[in-house]
Order: sequence, then structure tokens, then C-alpha cells
Amino acid sequence: MLNLLYYTSTGTELPSLERAVAELRAAGLRLKLAVFTRERATLERKKLEELASQAAALVLVPHGGEESLPGLEGLVSRFKGEIIHVQPVSGSPADLELVDKYARPKDEAFGERVRYLTLGGPENLKNFLLKLLSELGEDVPVAGTPVPSPTEGIWHPEGGFFPDLETYLDFLERRFGKIPRPLVGIWFYQGYFVNGDLEPVKDLVQEIEGLSAGALPVFHRRFVSKGEGLPPTEVVEKFFKKEGLSVIQALINLQPFSHRLLWPETERIYPDLDVPVLQGIVSFASRKNWKESPAGLSPLEVSVSVAQPEFDGTLITYPVAGRDQEEVSEILGIPIPRLKTIPEGVRRLARLAVNWARLKLVPNREKRVAIVFHHYPPREDRMGCAFGLDSFESVARLVRRLAEEDYAVEKVYESGEEIAQEFRTRQIYDRRYLSETDLLTRALVRWPVERFRPYFERLPEEAKKKLREAWGDFPGKFLVSEGQFLFFGIRNGNLLLTLQPPRGKIEKLSAGDIHRPDLPPPYHYLAFYTWLREEFGAQAVIHVGKHGTLEWLPGKAVGLSEGCFPELAIADLPNLYPYIVNDPGEGTQGQTPKLRRYSRSHDPTADAGRAFRRARRTRGSTGGIPLACGGKPGPGRGNPATDSC
Repeated sequence: MLNLLYYTSTGTELPSLERAVAELRAAGLRLKLAVFTRERATLERKKLEELASQAAALVLVPHGGEESLPGLEGLVSRFKGEIIHVQPVSGSPADLELVDKYARPKDEAFGERVRYLTLGGPENLKNFLLKLLSELGEDVPVAGTPVPSPTEGIWHPEGGFFPDLETYLDFLERRFGKIPRPLVGIWFYQGYFVNGDLEPVKDLVQEIEGLSAGALPVFHRRFVSKGEGLPPTEVVEKFFKKEGLSVIQALINLQPFSHRLLWPETERIYPDLDVPVLQGIVSFASRKNWKESPAGLSPLEVSVSVAQPEFDGTLITYPVAGRDQEEVSEILGIPIPRLKTIPEGVRRLARLAVNWARLKLVPNREKRVAIVFHHYPPREDRMGCAFGLDSFESVARLVRRLAEEDYAVEKVYESGEEIAQEFRTRQIYDRRYLSETDLLTRALVRWPVERFRPYFERLPEEAKKKLREAWGDFPGKFLVSEGQFLFFGIRNGNLLLTLQPPRGKIEKLSAGDIHRPDLPPPYHYLAFYTWLREEFGAQAVIHVGKHGTLEWLPGKAVGLSEGCFPELAIADLPNLYPYIVNDPGEGTQGQTPKLRRYSRSHDPTADAGRAFRRARRTRGSTGGIPLACGGKPGPGRGNPATDSC
């Protein structure tokens, strides 16, 4: 007879269960166990019900109520055994309802079993099985008392577990000779630590350290009973701060959902930490699913790993791991879901996080910032185009504020009109009335195409193929003259005021090609962003207006890969993009994390300056300004009669 049928929704605890079963069998215990995950149950419903009719005990581990365990009602109806254990993993009302509906008997032994699984880890899983077998009348050793696992702490792949910040900082000092700066925090689930499922955390730490920075990887258990562990606010104070001040310069959060939606009292966690917070995505699906999906993430993942963390003000970045089920466990007889690193995601997130962190350490006087006005279609009357925003006036105020904050600014502007007129006399992207001589005379930068060639050659082969199909052989003919790419811009100290380059020829863009999901940008477009990073040396970029073209380039909707064109353009450059999102159509696209931007819906009753100020607090960014709304219709201005600011 089958001893146990173990049915789990997510399977995150299965690595610990595997080790527990292996230890019991090595000790000579005969344990007949069948294990099902949600995926297996969906494919083998009849087998699940057949085994339920043979089992002496049924263990159910839901994660979100009855829907998280497909076929539950049918298998319970076939079950003829004595014990049904329902583990309320998330503590949600839906899981607790399952306990009330199905668990039997609800006695003292049930509470002890819940405790074993709540604490988790191989030793507690082993004692859970011994306890259950003992209740079934099996002659087994007495189960040990539950072994508490750390509910929070620090874990490093070389140093192991650290109970407090001071001990860990001492370890870093011994390891590197000094505490590395910048120091990047990583915040992840305690379950990864308890189950030994730490591959993406290990790889992130190693990648960050390879960039001459330090990592501070902290775990905690989100749902704890009073007195059992620290709430999120105290975790931050204990591990990411010292004497009330942040010890990190950036934070990578690997936890889905929103802190503030779960616990309203955590609303000030990130603003008070005062560092940029980057959301690393741990996919519920396999790496193969993510790689092959044009959407990138499933609707559920978009909800919990993108939309909800945005309520906390995080910058949505890349998938760093998938949950693969490739290896069949000889012990459990099924593929065990394990976190497997997505190497390109880890590399890109580490670089981006370190770049954001370094911004906190560079004196304002030395920071180089590019301010990119949107320009679509690329006509002179559409320079600085925006909806509900006077972009030129806003940037004039931004420049004044940056000068006050000691950025290297040579000229402040009395009004946005000064910038607009200077752009009109020097722009090169509306070529309808400009000769070749005009282009060469006006271009701020003439960058030899051969300087871009090494970067082009490193692009993925598929991207190079698409560029050749759309624009001919490298470097194409668009905005190329005498073997040079031509770029527009105005240098102002360490600032560069510029226009986003055209996505294509003006006649094509006017016909709607800007929104074509299969049209790659010209070579010139990618060369511009490369020049911005590599030659101008921009450490941050601010995109101004609504909307630009970067977010419409070919690639996944969310969770970009290294072959997506928005990523090929902006790469690891910290980016701020204040955006009006009360346009329900394009606002949805505007909220996609293709640009890892700060976005906010501008409310005419709100002080729009809070948007930039909050961005400054939570992103370690370039400073705060009030947004200028309305103004006269024309280049760079919204229409106050029809637009809300």
C-alpha cells in the first residue's frame, strides 16, 4: 500500500523533501511515496486520482486556494485513507479555507506537522514524514522536535550564513582588504536559503564582485507569526542600514508582489533607504519558456513581478532565473523544480545595478547626463513632442536645478523658448530642407562609422540580420556622410541636450512605421546610443516627452533578452523617463519595463514636482524639478485646452 501521496502546487520545498526521503531510505526505512506537482497533476489527472484511492495519507501543499491544486476535489473524493494534511503555506484566506474544508483530523498532531513544514528544510521535512508515518501506525524512530531555521540573515556563496551586518562586513573586509564600494544589496526569499535553491543569488553575487563592487545578499521570510521573525521594516533597518543610514548604494529585489500592498506600514521602506531599487525577475516558468516567448512573461508574472512591485517604486529589469524541471529525481521519481540562472539576465542586472550604485558615489560636479527630447515624427515642428507637458520649459527648469545642485552647467536658460530656438537653428533630423553641407555644418558630432563597427559586430547574429534586411549593409545610408554618423546635440558643461534620433525615414514614420513591431531602427539609431555611452560618457540619461521610439522597437513586451532592440540601444545606462500614463492606450505601452524607467501619471491637481523629487530619492538620480504643464501649442508643448498635466 502507498504510504503517502504528496501534492504540492509550487514544488519549491521539493529539494528539501528529496534530501529528507534519501536520508530515511539510507537509514533502512521503507517509505512508499508518490509526489505530484501542479504541472504533473494537470497532465496525469487519472493517475493522481488512482493513487489517491491507494494512499494511507494525503499531503496537500496549496499556494492560493483550490485553484492552485488542479483536480483537488476529485482526488479527495477518491481518498479512503485516515489523514489529510493541508499546509496553509501563504496564510491566505483561500489556503485557510482548504484547511477547514479538507484537513482531518485537526488535532494536536496536525499543528505539530504544520510547524515542521512551516519551518522547512531537510531536517524538518524528515521529521514531518516520521511524525506522519508514526500516526499511521508504522514502526519508525520518534520524530525530533522542529528545528528553527533562520527567518532572516545574510548568505554569501563563499562565507555561508551570517546572523548580522557587523559579522558580514568583517568578512568582506577580510576577503577584499576593505569593504567594497559601491555595495549592492540583494533581497531574496528565505525559502531559497532553507531549500538550498540559491543558484541565481550565488551568480549575482559573483557577477557583482567581478565588477569591482560588493554584494550584500539578505534573505527573510515574508509571512511570520508574531515573535518568530522580523517584519520587512526591521529587516531593512538591521541588515541594509547602520546607525540609521544605508550601507548600500543600490538594492536588487528578487521578491515578487508589493511590500506596501501586503503591509501598508512598509510604504516608507524604499524612500527612507534612499537608493535605487531594481526588480530582478524570478520566472515561475522554465528558462526555455521565457527565451521562446515573444511576450517574455506570463500574465500572472506580469501582475506579481512587474505591476505590483511598481507600486513600491522599483525599476523593473530582467529575468535572472527560471524554474526548470529538466532533471528527474531518482528519489522522488519526478522532475524537481529548481531555480536555474539566466546568465545574460544576471550579467545585465549586475552591470545596471552597479552603474546605478556608482551614481551615488560620483560627485555631482563629475556626473555626465544626457537629456533626450522625443522627436516623432522627425519634423522640426515635432521637436520635444509631449502630451500634457511643456518639455522645453521643464528641461529649462531642470537645468537650473542641476546648476543649483553643483552639476557642471555652463549655461542656464531663462525659459524653454531659448532651448527650442537653439534646437530649431541646429537640428539635422528633419532633412527636407537641409543640404548635405547644412548637415555637416550643423552636426555636433561626426562619429566615424568604423568606431561603431566593433560594437555592431558584437550584436547577436539575428539582430544583425534584421538590420541588413531593413537598412542594407553596414553602416547603411541614413544620416551617414563621408564615412561618419551625424548626431545632433547641444553641449552644456557636463550635460548634453539632444533629440532622440529618427527610427527611420520621415516618410515611413509618417505612414505609421514607428509602431511596427518588426521594424528595427537604422544603424544610426544604435550608433547614437552607443556613442552616448562610450564616447560622451553619459552616466545617466533622461528621456523627456511622450512618447519616444525606444519602447516601440522590436523585442519582448517585458523581461527583455539581450537580443531585444531596446536593450541593444540603451544597454546598462541608468534611465529616467517621466511619463504621462493617463492615456489608456499608449500609457499601457509606456508602462512596460522596456526602458526600466520611472513613470508617473500627471494629475492636474497634484504637484508634479513630486514626481522628479521622488525619482531622485528612490533612484539615486539626477535631481528633482517641477514639471511645466500646458503652455502654447507648438514644438514640445502640450495643449492646455485638451491635455491634462
